[in-house]
Formats: sequence, C-alpha cells, structure tokens
Amino acid sequence: MPGGALIVGSAGQDGTCLSRLLARKGTEVIGVTRGTIEITDAASVAGLLDRHAPGCVYYLAAVHGSSEAGHSVETEALNIARSYAVHVSGLVNFLQAIADRGTDIPLFYAASSRIFGAPEAQIQDETTPFAPLETYGITKAAGVSFCRMYRRQFGVRASCGILYNHESPLRAANYVTQKLARAAAQAALGSPATVLVRDLDARVDWGWADDYVDAMQRIVSLPQADDFIIASGTTHAIRDFAEAAFRHVGIDWREHVRQGGEATAILRPQLCGSPAKLVAATGWHPGTPLHEIAARMVDAQLECLDLSGTNKGMLPQ
Repeated sequence: MPGGALIVGSAGQDGTCLSRLLARKGTEVIGVTRGTIEITDAASVAGLLDRHAPGCVYYLAAVHGSSEAGHSVETEALNIARSYAVHVSGLVNFLQAIADRGTDIPLFYAASSRIFGAPEAQIQDETTPFAPLETYGITKAAGVSFCRMYRRQFGVRASCGILYNHESPLRAANYVTQKLARAAAQAALGSPATVLVRDLDARVDWGWADDYVDAMQRIVSLPQADDFIIASGTTHAIRDFAEAAFRHVGIDWREHVRQGGEATAILRPQLCGSPAKLVAATGWHPGTPLHEIAARMVDAQLECLDLSGTNKGMLPQ
C-alpha cells in the first residue's frame, strides 16, 4: 500500500500477526508501540502522521484489564483511566488528525465483542445494541461510537472490526487457551501439568489470529468504511479445546484438567458473532478449525520448552 501501514499497538498479538501479513504482501509497516509516541497527545499524533504519511492506520492498541478481575475500587479507577486513554483518547487523536488534514487515509479500529455485554440474541450482528458490562467493553464501545461520528460528520474512512476471541501462540500466558496448550506440551514431555478451569462448559466463539488480521486488511481495502463483525459464527466449549489440545499429543485431557477456581469470579457471557456481512463484502471466511488452532498452539509450546522439560523456554511469559 502506498505510504505504508501505520500499526498502533504493533507489538501485541494482532499487531505482530498483521505486520507479518503486510510484510509478505510487500507493504511497509510503521510500528507504534509504547514509548514510540504519547498517543494521548494530539500534537504528537499529528506529527507522526506528517512524518510518515501512511497509506492507512490500524488502531489495535488495547488495555486488557477489567473489573471482571475483581479489582478494588481504587484499582478499577486506574483501569478506567488507562482504558479511556487508550481506547478513546488516543483513537480520537488519530481520527482528528486525519480529519484535520482532509486526507482519505483509511483507519481500522479494533473493537471487541464485549461491547455487546450479555445480549438477548444468541448470535450477534452489526445491528445488535451495545450494552457493555465492564470497563473494557464500555471504552471499546465508546471508540466505535467516535469512529461512527467522525465517519458521519467529517468523512473519515474509519472502519470498526468487532473482534471475537482469536488465538495464536502469541497469546499471553494467562489466557485459558495458552494455559491448556502449555499443560498439554508439559504432559507430552512427562512433566506434571494440571490446569484449573472455572467452567469447562462455557462456550466461546474462537478463531485463528492470522485469519482475523487478514479480515482487517480486507476491511481497510474496501472503498467505503463500515463496521464488521469478525467471528467464526460458531462456539465450542472450553472442554472441546482441552480435548483437542491433549489429543494432539495422545493424552487424555481429563487426567490434567480440572474444573475449579474462585467462586466469586464473574463469568463472561457466552457470545457468538455472525460474519455474514464481512463475508458478503470481502469474501473472507474463517479458515482454521478449532482442533487445528489447538494443535498449533501446543506445537509452539513444545518448540519453546527446554529439552530437559523445564518451563524456562516457553512463550509467552
């Protein structure tokens, strides 16, 4: 793409996967990480756009802490401030800088299925009302609303991708999929491995991160900006992922996975998104089934384990 692609949040899972995809396509990638600039400073953002004159902007920066983690009032206040700064203030600075320059630079904003809260509809689409239940969803919903406002009032080509769960070996170690993949790899090497899962029957709409960043690139390439759900359109129980991960290494998952955990923890609503609008607009399809996602994550953990069977070499930490 002429001018290159500016990726805000290029060091995260999605930013890394997107950078690799665009590099394979011959697109220059301009990565923005913590410390590159202060995204909450409008002048710094404007200067960044002037220096690089990107052909498009992917706004993937995110704060993943939430009130679901049982924060104290004081901690949650800090979480709200950080989430608003990243999901809203930083985003608005980019939207405003594009609007001020009157350019046709397309911007993609990575939103989340958690903007829907606990919807009545079993399958959500782009018309499902926003009803977020916690800080992450609330601030992500605000970001979508500002994209819509700048699109409507100022003609900014701001598209939103409402992303459902998507996995890769780059997932943080505290995600349940990564915990299960790590345990399967440990068990395969003969090390003790037990994972506690709060609800094995909880159902999740899972996809593969590389497929989902491909959807982002397709959305940015559309001539008109819009909002799209990026999802697989189906759900699987956590026990299904556990079974697939351990089956990949020939082990019975029930020997290593237990249901348990904090009884006071708030369980997330079970969400499932319809990608029909995205499929119709771009031809995109989620191409990686759950068993393959699990196998790839287990293989990545096996590759990173020390030959001695210790955990020092595992990613990510």
